[in-house]
Amino acid sequence: MKVIKKMPKKTRAVVCMKWGSLYPAEYVNVLYNAVKANLKSEYRFICFTDNHAGLLPEIEVRPIVDMELPERAWQSGAWPKISVFTREAFDFEGRALFIDLDTIITGDLEQFFNTSNGSFRAIGPNSWTKSKKRKPAIYYLGKRLIASLKNKRKNTATDVAIEKRSPGIKRNTMGTGIFAFEIGEHCDIALRLMADVDFALNNYIFEQHFIENQLQHWEPWPDKTICSLKYHLRRPIWQSFWRHPMRPPEDISIVAFHGDPRPIDMVQKMHNSLREFPHMWFGKVKWVRDYWKTFSEE
Repeated sequence: MKVIKKMPKKTRAVVCMKWGSLYPAEYVNVLYNAVKANLKSEYRFICFTDNHAGLLPEIEVRPIVDMELPERAWQSGAWPKISVFTREAFDFEGRALFIDLDTIITGDLEQFFNTSNGSFRAIGPNSWTKSKKRKPAIYYLGKRLIASLKNKRKNTATDVAIEKRSPGIKRNTMGTGIFAFEIGEHCDIALRLMADVDFALNNYIFEQHFIENQLQHWEPWPDKTICSLKYHLRRPIWQSFWRHPMRPPEDISIVAFHGDPRPIDMVQKMHNSLREFPHMWFGKVKWVRDYWKTFSEE
């Protein structure tokens, strides 16, 4: 009788990355506990980091693969994230779900691993743009004023990249705050970056822009799985003075915090969101505070 060998089940991995001092270890620990509460199937939780101090012992810690990136690549653009595509990053086969640290998990994560064709999946253009409407002129005036006061309008990495961008580079529509991929299938992305780092940094604003331009095909996450704090939960202009951001709908599994404010900002007692003028609120946001308290104490 012919014996049919059972193929080993591919590993599932939830991956995050922490470098520098922007995010303390608490962010990783909270994310670990939140994932544990919302993903019941077997998986490995891996944090790539340059400093494992303060991380829970249950977290699998790995060093960030050295791609010989210049200092500016570590300071803006999230370029170290591309190291997860290198052959050295993983020693097993399977599918990885990468989650940025400034993310809140609010529902079942099983759906983020369920894909029939093993495609690269990320935040798509419709995830954010559906609710992005033209704002009053005072909004843009205020944004420019705040930016100029913080000396961020001139000579920023973004401005330089836009000015120097080479022809033929597609406009960025992908978001990599949450993305999934088959481990070992996209090594070419990391190799192309390492082959000419200066070209990449001078022509692409963020690492997600570079990744999108290297992929032949990718798919956005399904609707009603991820929402943006800024575009879906924040109150209309001026209402933010007295009304905190809304709770996410029950069918949403992930809330993305891209840029300011960050989750911890909404937990602190005296925080205000002046950095996001004219959207401003004061004090703790209850649903974020409750989330942080629940998953930081487990």
